Amino acid sequence: MNKLKFLLLFLLPLAASAQLDKIKQGMTREEMKQIFPAMQPDISAMSSWIYTNDSLQGIKGTTEYVIRQDTVLRYAFSSKSFAGPCKEYPNVDQSGSLRLMKTAFELSGRYTTLFGKPIFAIAYPYLSKDTAVSHDTIYFARWKKGNDELKIILSHPGKNKHYEMNAPLLNKEELEPGCKYTLEVTSLGTGTTFKQTCGNGMTGQEFKNAHPNLSNQVENHPDSWIAEDTVTSHSGNWRFTFEGDALDSYSLDIYDGAGYTHKSDSAYVILSRKAIALYGEAKKLYGKTDTLINKVFTKYPGKHSNIYHHTVHFAAEWKIKDKKLYVIFDESAGGKQFDAIFHLMLYYGRPIMEE
Repeated sequence: MNKLKFLLLFLLPLAASAQLDKIKQGMTREEMKQIFPAMQPDISAMSSWIYTNDSLQGIKGTTEYVIRQDTVLRYAFSSKSFAGPCKEYPNVDQSGSLRLMKTAFELSGRYTTLFGKPIFAIAYPYLSKDTAVSHDTIYFARWKKGNDELKIILSHPGKNKHYEMNAPLLNKEELEPGCKYTLEVTSLGTGTTFKQTCGNGMTGQEFKNAHPNLSNQVENHPDSWIAEDTVTSHSGNWRFTFEGDALDSYSLDIYDGAGYTHKSDSAYVILSRKAIALYGEAKKLYGKTDTLINKVFTKYPGKHSNIYHHTVHFAAEWKIKDKKLYVIFDESAGGKQFDAIFHLMLYYGRPIMEE
């Protein structure tokens, strides 16, 4: 790396990190948007994924619900697999796959009565040569109401593989030779059109009341927001949580190195310098640290290794009333063919590490 490039990399984070003194606990969302204009709700941080063994029309399978911002967004039922005929196995028992086909048509009729004619529907005979060669989907129907949609899909993803070495233990139907057939019913949206049928549009509490056995999977998420940090890396994000309209906690995570924006040597210089700059800002605000680990150098000291490694290059911690502030810069990777991955984390909030 030439000297000028090294100097630029080394100095850039100093100019980029002067935001910590502007962020104060208790700030409102509007005040935070003055600092981070692109701040927006962190949808994934306010979502619960709920899973359960289930049955539909007597067909066993699994169901997934996604609750996003206290509203059921997605319902998805997937049946267990049944063996059935296909080009490779035209004469196998078709009772299981016919049962799925019958259920798909029954559901389609029920939904047509409730929601009208589907906007798209198509069916292929599963014994046709064309189907066996070109189509994984045997039956497909789709209803759409506003931004909400409901789908029925009957498919055969491929041949049963019970005869292959190290194949997983399957249910009785899947042990039969033939193709695997599965039935899926999915609904997506937060409107109430499919509320009675699939649960879409229910509030978190309504879902708990309707499914008390699943209520322990419904999480109470804080109001979370996110803003991209692209000054030093294209793989960094600020995250903020609010109680009411008051900032309660915040964090910054930046990743660089292998698979990200810079190679290891450059990434180390950028993030180690930013770690030191953040430490300097925090020290001015909160004084001497309670804990300090400092192994940062002016150039990357690492060596490729054949084994996985994890190294903490820098860690500082402050106790601030009932909260803590951490600045941590670490490295992980391994193997002669791989560059290291670096992670810089700043976190302010309730303690996240063991006392």
